[in-house]
Formats: sequence, structure tokens, C-alpha cells
Amino acid sequence: MRKNTPIQTVMTTEVATVHLAQPLSAVAELLRDRGFRHVPVVDGQRPVGMISATDVFKLVYDHDGTDERMAAAMIDHEHSIATTMEIELQTLRESSTVYDATVLLASGEFSSVLVVDDAGKLAGLVTTVDLIRFLRDQF
Repeated sequence: MRKNTPIQTVMTTEVATVHLAQPLSAVAELLRDRGFRHVPVVDGQRPVGMISATDVFKLVYDHDGTDERMAAAMIDHEHSIATTMEIELQTLRESSTVYDATVLLASGEFSSVLVVDDAGKLAGLVTTVDLIRFLRDQF
């Protein structure tokens, strides 16, 4: 395993995203149906936030026992993507390496990092699971 392995080796390039104008229930549905743990929030193609499954499911849990449509309506009435998302983003450039991603993610403070191009547009996403799979494949 080499320290200079390009980040593109492990990053997901087809990243599902949401926009600020979407209802928070759309994020919950995306997380539930696609099994994601993080969804970047974008303005055009630029990342402006990140929502984790934990952030959303804490809100959904507050409405446990309510039928699904009613819970979604209540969440959308009480919360928004803008008030739920994390705005202090961890990013790497496309020129970064797998090693750079491990340094960031090894802190344990978060479990994904966004990869942006030179113009600041979203190019991909790297998660701790991506890094574990990469490590597994080295054996």
C-alpha cells in the first residue's frame, strides 16, 4: 500500500445529493431507501452542508408511533435541511491521496469527507467504509 494512491481509487463519484429547498423528509427517505449514512447538501454543484442519518433519525424518532406520512409532514413543518445540516465541512481536493483521507477520518470526529475539484464543485465522497474496503483489498 502506497501513501500516494490517488483519492479517486476509493471515492464514490456518483454521489446522491440534496438541495436546501427540498423538504427534510426527502433526506430521510433517501437515507432510509438507499441505505446511505451521509448526504451532501449542495447549492448548484458546490457543497454547503452535510446531513447524517443520525441527524435525521433523531428527529424521526421524536415522532415514533405516528404514521409515516404524518411524521414526514411534522418533520418538514418543524425542521429544514438548513437547520439540520452540518456546515463545517471536511473536504479534500481531487489531487489528494487515500492517505490524506485516512488522516482526516482517523480522528473519529466524522465518518465521511467530501472531495471537491479546483472550482470547489463536488467531485466525490469518501467514507470510512470506503477506506476499510480499500484496506481489505490490499491483503
